[in-house]
Amino acid sequence: MACSTYPPIRIIGRFVDFAISYIPSCDAFLRRTGQTREELLGSCCHDSITGVCGAGVCPTQACLQSSQNQIRICERRNAEGETIWEEVHASPIVNATGDVTQVVEVWRDITERRAAEARMSESHRMASLGMLASGFSHEINTPLATTLTCVESILRDAAGQEGEPLDTPRVRDAAATAREQLLRCRGITQHFLRLSRGQTAGDDVINLRVTIDAVGRLVEPTARDAGITVIVRPLDRDVHVRVNDAELQHVLINLVLNAIRASEPGGSVRLSVEGQDPVRIRVSDEGQGIAPADQKRIFEPFVSLNPGGTGLGLFLSLNFVRQWGGNITVESTPGAGSTFEVTLPTESRSEVRSA
Repeated sequence: MACSTYPPIRIIGRFVDFAISYIPSCDAFLRRTGQTREELLGSCCHDSITGVCGAGVCPTQACLQSSQNQIRICERRNAEGETIWEEVHASPIVNATGDVTQVVEVWRDITERRAAEARMSESHRMASLGMLASGFSHEINTPLATTLTCVESILRDAAGQEGEPLDTPRVRDAAATAREQLLRCRGITQHFLRLSRGQTAGDDVINLRVTIDAVGRLVEPTARDAGITVIVRPLDRDVHVRVNDAELQHVLINLVLNAIRASEPGGSVRLSVEGQDPVRIRVSDEGQGIAPADQKRIFEPFVSLNPGGTGLGLFLSLNFVRQWGGNITVESTPGAGSTFEVTLPTESRSEVRSA
């Protein structure tokens, strides 16, 4: 469904902070609101048709402020209480001086597509976990071997010759080392379990620096096995974004794993964060790069440049990020590597405190 405006009318449909002054002959729009044409005329969308749009950041308001196309993926409930997913496109119309005077907004029901994407996401997530699992086995074996050595040392001291004094400082040091390594194992397994559970909880305000650190730890064993160095450069301050933490980790892990696959042994992959609002998360590699023709297709489903790849990772990642009001772009030169950039709107301090 499309909403458009005609001079001197400024707004049609559901634009925040503007009154609805004209409604075209559009039965679909009225069915969505559950109201009559007479009830809607002259009212504001956020007062009269609450629940029609589930976008956290109004795409039309963002379009008016930025003069750029906006895409949102929204969740709402219909009159029967069923969950409906919609893709919302808002496009500006400018006058001769370049000012935005009108906005065209298009809603598209993608509920069935979202259900299919959920099934594909689970399949892709399990494939990613399989790739990470071998690295984790090596990562956990190292602290476990150290712990075993410490425990054996304690047992030897405790079973010393009768009458010999127990070397308390040495036992204490061995026990402290064993405890430290066991805590390390617990941290590794907790990160892995959080990723594998694929939490379905709603979005929350998270500290991006904590998430970036977790992603770095999760991919490090896999990178080391491939002979690749992962360089993590988070911001030196706290930045908060409203996302699903498990899904954001999945997005970034997918991008880093792709960069690792594209790199030759001895190469490096960089995960960095820049900017304020929006914040920009970049994943860069020094691999073979992506041809211009392929750059236009890699975000489509079932398109993969990796042998044996599912072709779902970038497609699903883009959908996740757009749901949070962000975007993913790529810059690549064949033979010189690629850089994927994830942009996300940040939360203000007042929003973080109230969350």
